[in-house]
Amino acid sequence: LNKSKSIVQRLNEYLEMVDNAPYIVLMGDVGTGKSTILEKLTGEKGRSSAAFESFTRETSTFLVPDGSLIIADTPGSNTLKEKIEQNVCIAAAINFKPVSKLFIVVKAENRIDTVIDNVRKYADRLLDFPMDAVAVLVTHMDLVTWRKETFLKLIDQEIGICEVVCSGKHTLPDHLLKDILFLCTTEFNLNIDNENFFQVFKIHSNHRKILKCTSDEVNRFTEMKNEFNKTKKQYSYKDIVDLTFEFQAYMTEEIVKAQKRISE
Repeated sequence: LNKSKSIVQRLNEYLEMVDNAPYIVLMGDVGTGKSTILEKLTGEKGRSSAAFESFTRETSTFLVPDGSLIIADTPGSNTLKEKIEQNVCIAAAINFKPVSKLFIVVKAENRIDTVIDNVRKYADRLLDFPMDAVAVLVTHMDLVTWRKETFLKLIDQEIGICEVVCSGKHTLPDHLLKDILFLCTTEFNLNIDNENFFQVFKIHSNHRKILKCTSDEVNRFTEMKNEFNKTKKQYSYKDIVDLTFEFQAYMTEEIVKAQKRISE
């Protein structure tokens, strides 16, 4: 009996730690290495791809093995077959729960100015968010000669972002996780709604039906999330854990349905 209590206690402690774990969202162009970063941190295999076309089709959320970090891996926003539903997935990831850090993922290039320009096109879209919520994660650092310190100084001067994590082929998962967690000291209640959706994703279309449909879907998901947050307060911690998993599964199904509605 004591052994069973000990197991339950450890399980409850783990679930509580997961519930309080920092939540980050990876956002960036196709081929920058978002999914590779995820594989390195979680041990998940088969998500990265050398293909030019985006491999990540929808937002997926993962937990690192020790439960200390939750990661949302989002679709690349410049995919060959770009459709509005991919941006809806990114919006859903940002709205899912308070965000500890929104990482703009960029690939290291020989010309450091090119990397700064790639960061800028995302940073300019996120002006409605606190800049402290935004950081940069530079991948493929083993392919360039410039160092993190040089980039950090320039990105601060040019854009005002002062938090950077770097990763290369030989970066150890534990070191990468430590660097990310070091920046995750605050939670931000970010929100993408019908007012700022098109600014964030820079969608230009004269098709009013598509714009209205997308706005309606964003509002609907926001209402469902708010209603769930109100309802779960009535339940015990254990029940909340079960309800959260059920709600995630339900929302995944609803996102698929919304994608089909928007694409029609």
